[in-house]
Amino acid sequence: DRDVTGVQTCALPISPGCLNAPRRRSTSGKSINSLKHLWFTHLTDPLPSLPASGAASPTPPAQVEVDESYRRALHQRLQVRPSDHSLPSSEFLNLCVRLYFARFSPVFPVVHAATFRPSATNSMLLLSICSVGSLFTGSVNAASQGVQIFERLNKAMLATWDRLIARDASEVVPMIQAALIGQTFGLLSGDPTHLVTVDSFHGTVISWARRRNMFVARHSPTNVHTLDSGALDQKWHEWAKTEELIRIALGLYIHDAELADIFHHEPFLRHGTKHLPIAASKALFTASTASEIGRAQSELQSHHDLV
Repeated sequence: DRDVTGVQTCALPISPGCLNAPRRRSTSGKSINSLKHLWFTHLTDPLPSLPASGAASPTPPAQVEVDESYRRALHQRLQVRPSDHSLPSSEFLNLCVRLYFARFSPVFPVVHAATFRPSATNSMLLLSICSVGSLFTGSVNAASQGVQIFERLNKAMLATWDRLIARDASEVVPMIQAALIGQTFGLLSGDPTHLVTVDSFHGTVISWARRRNMFVARHSPTNVHTLDSGALDQKWHEWAKTEELIRIALGLYIHDAELADIFHHEPFLRHGTKHLPIAASKALFTASTASEIGRAQSELQSHHDLV
């Protein structure tokens, strides 16, 4: 018999022998030891006895004292290491600038050639242009000079960007242009180290561009035919600066897509036609004078009227 708890009981009347009777062991099943060889994995040795759990012993405190030798080593690591390499000659730099605008700018036009003039505010941009232009000289020595310019320029920008980013647009925009062209050099150099540098530095350049609202830059409608020569020239320079902002944003979109494809990670920007600005035509961007851009605008307007 079994009670409500499932425990086997003796039938009434209870006899003393019923309580003292030994429990019989079931013989229908095999012992566990005989089934071990059928298991997929089994332990050959018995488990070792584990000690009883208790309070964890306190971890000895780490050595946090800084001695004098450690302080001197830190001081040496924080020192900016000066470069022993001097810049190439002015003839070499001028050659690289000409090759940049002749060979590279038509493919990746982010600098307005007609209004670009070397100055103290765009010195980084000039060096970045020279680094890319050195790749088109056909000389291994010239290309190595471009690599040195690229690496030194990257370090200089990382050391001074926090002071430049808060200044006027005349200094910030050339710095961002220099970074964008430098990123292009890293993509074209074929050096894996440069490629990693480009991927690591890419988000920083996007952040700079966003701070200057480059992704929302647009042209304001202007009728150039109603302006005199002086106002037309000033309006042309303003138009060129705005067009450079638009093309910088488009260049960053191109780099973002390239790096996401190379490194198999998510892009930083939202790629879609509604997010992309529209750049001016090649005829307008390559016009060398304000009068030429006026004629180019007239030709484009007449073409749209015919269409």
